[in-house]
Amino acid sequence: MIAKTLYHMRITVSISFMLALLLTPACQPKLTALEKVQQMGVLTVVTRSSPALYFHDAGNAQGSGFEYELAKQFAEEIGVTLVMEEQQTLGGVLDAVKDKRANLAAAGLSITRERNKDFHFTTPYQRITQRLIYRSGSGYNHSNAPKNISDLIGKRIVVMAHSSHAERLAILKKAHPNLEWVAKDNIDSAELIQLVFEHEFDFTIIDSNEFAAHQALMPELTAAFDIGEPESVAWAFDRTEDDSLYLAADDFLANINTDGRLEALKERFFGHINRQFNYVGARRLLRHMDKRLPEFEKYFKDAAAQEGLDWRLLAAVSY
Repeated sequence: MIAKTLYHMRITVSISFMLALLLTPACQPKLTALEKVQQMGVLTVVTRSSPALYFHDAGNAQGSGFEYELAKQFAEEIGVTLVMEEQQTLGGVLDAVKDKRANLAAAGLSITRERNKDFHFTTPYQRITQRLIYRSGSGYNHSNAPKNISDLIGKRIVVMAHSSHAERLAILKKAHPNLEWVAKDNIDSAELIQLVFEHEFDFTIIDSNEFAAHQALMPELTAAFDIGEPESVAWAFDRTEDDSLYLAADDFLANINTDGRLEALKERFFGHINRQFNYVGARRLLRHMDKRLPEFEKYFKDAAAQEGLDWRLLAAVSY
C-alpha cells in the first residue's frame, strides 16, 4: 500500500514538474521582432531634424515631415503607436539602430557601400542627388562657380561627418589627391548651410531634397553641380537573423508605392522641387510671413482645427 502511494506521488510530482516547465517563458514560442513590437505596442524610429525629413510643429507634438508621415503610416499598418527619436547627427542615427535603441532609421539615408556592411536597407522609396552648394554673390556666381571636382581643389568645403557626402569625397580623393574638406560632427544640414551663408566655408554638399527645402528659406543658396550619380534612399535596420520587422516594412513600402500613397506623400512634401525657383518671389514670401502672417495665424489655426486640416495649407492657399 505504501509503495503504491509513493508511486502515485512520483507520477503526480513528475506531471507537475513537466507542466511547470511548459508554462515557463523559456519554453514558450519565441516572439519574432515584429511580434515583440506589436506586443509592446510601440514602434521606435530614429530620425534627424530637417525641413525635408522631420521637423517640430506647434500643431503636432510628435512632429511633421516626410519621414514622420511615412513612419506613421507603417506604424498604423502593423497596429502600434509611433515614437520618433531625434538625433542631431548621422552618427547618432546609425548608432541608435546599432545599439537597438530604435527599431529602424528613417532619416533620408542613402544606400552606400559602407553602410551596407552594417545595415539592412529596405526597398528604396526615393531618389536624390548630392548637390554642391554655395552662396550666390559671396565671390561666386553662375559664371565663375565650380563646374567639376578639379575646380574644388584649394576651396573650403564642409560636410557632415558619417554622411554619404563624406564617403563620396573620400572616393573622389583617390583621383584628386589634393582635394580636401572638413567633416563636422554634431551638426545638421541647416547648420552646414549657415556656415556657407556666413562665409566660413565656400561650399557644402547636401541632398537635392534638403537643398530644395532650405532654398525656399534662403534664396541666396545656389547649386553648382551634382556630385556623382543619383542615389537611392531607404530605411535602415540592424542586420540580425530575425528580419520579420524588416520584411513587414519592405512589404509596406512596396504596397504604398503601388497604391499611390507614396506618390501622394512625395507630391505633398517635394512637389515644388521640380518647379522653377523664383528668387524674388521667395524674398517677397519671407517678408509677408514676417509681417502679415502673425495677424491671421490664429484664424487659420482655428479654421483648420474645425475642418481637420493643416493650418499651413489654409495659409498657403490664402496667400
